[in-house]
Amino acid sequence: MSYQDQRGHKVPSPTDPARRQDLLDLSLSIPSYKACASETAASQYVAALAGVGLTASPAQPVYVWRTDLNAVRVWDGRRWSGESNLQMEMSAVGDVPVGSGLSVGVRNGLIKAGKVATSATEVQFGNLYLDSITFQTPFPNDCVAVTVTPLYGTGSAQWTFKNAQQFCLDSMSRNGFRAMLPGVTTPGRHAYAWTAIGY
Repeated sequence: MSYQDQRGHKVPSPTDPARRQDLLDLSLSIPSYKACASETAASQYVAALAGVGLTASPAQPVYVWRTDLNAVRVWDGRRWSGESNLQMEMSAVGDVPVGSGLSVGVRNGLIKAGKVATSATEVQFGNLYLDSITFQTPFPNDCVAVTVTPLYGTGSAQWTFKNAQQFCLDSMSRNGFRAMLPGVTTPGRHAYAWTAIGY
C-alpha cells in the first residue's frame, strides 16, 4: 500500500511487490518544472497531467517555466500565479479595438523601462520621428501603455528636451514603440525615459 513520504512523494510500502505503476505514481508526485513556450502550452501540460490522474490543487500545484516570460508560473487548480504579485486591471473603451484581445479583467502584468538619448533627424509629414525602441523580449500578448518622460539636461552630453511639446507615440505593439514630436520639423538632440506596461 502506497503512502506519502516526508517530502510528500507517493512511494510504495516496503512490503509491497514491485510494480511499474509505483514508478509512475512516484514520478507524478514529484513537482518538477516543465518548460512551456506559452500560456496555451502550459494549459495543455496541466490538462495532460489531469488526464493521467494528477489534478492540481493548492496543496499539489503544477510548476512550469514560461520561456516566453522568463518566469516561473504556478497552477493551483484555479488560476496561474508566479514570482510577481503585479496584477493589472485592464480596460478597453470605444468603438475601435485598441488591443490584442484586450478586455476588462485582472491579469498578470509585466513592466519594461529604459532611457533614450538620440540625435533625431527624421522629419516627415511635418513631424520629427525618434528612433524605434524594440523590447529585448516582446510582451506575450500586447503592450497596453507606454509613458514617455522628457529628460532635460541629463547625461554627460547634456541631452536636452528642447521644446515644450510633449512626445506622442507614432506606433506601439508587443514588440516595441516609436515616439515622435508632432509639428516639430527641426532635427535635434532629445532624451526621454520610458515605461511600458503589458501582459
